[in-house]
Amino acid sequence: LEAADSARALEGYGAAAEAARLALQEWAPLEQRQDEARMALQLALRGGEPHALELALAEAGEAGLTGDFQDELVAEAREALEAARARHRADEEAAARLRQAMAAGEIDKLRAAMECCRERQLPIREAQHM
Repeated sequence: LEAADSARALEGYGAAAEAARLALQEWAPLEQRQDEARMALQLALRGGEPHALELALAEAGEAGLTGDFQDELVAEAREALEAARARHRADEEAAARLRQAMAAGEIDKLRAAMECCRERQLPIREAQHM
C-alpha cells in the first residue's frame, strides 16, 4: 500500500514537473522579448524621433509591457512621443508660415517667419520644402 501511495505521488510530481517545464519554455522567450522591447524603447528615447518611438511602443505592447510602475520606460516613451509630435507640428507650422510669407512677398511677414524658424532651429532651406 505504501509503495502504491509513493508511486501515485511520483506520478503527480512528474506531471507537475512537466507543467513547470512547459511554463518555463513559454516564459523565457516572453522575458527575452520584453527585454528586447525595453532596449528598443531606450534607443528610441535617445533619438526622440516620433516614428522610432511609435515603433518601439508598438513592440512593447506586443511584448506585454503595459506602462505600469514596472515598465516606467513605456510611460516615458509615451510622453516623449507626445512631445516629439508637438515639436514636429510646431516645425511644420513655422515652415508653412515661411512658405506663405515668401508667396505673399511681404517683407515683414517674411522676417517674422524667418525669425520663428531660427528660434525653432529649423533651417530655412529645409523649411521651404517641408
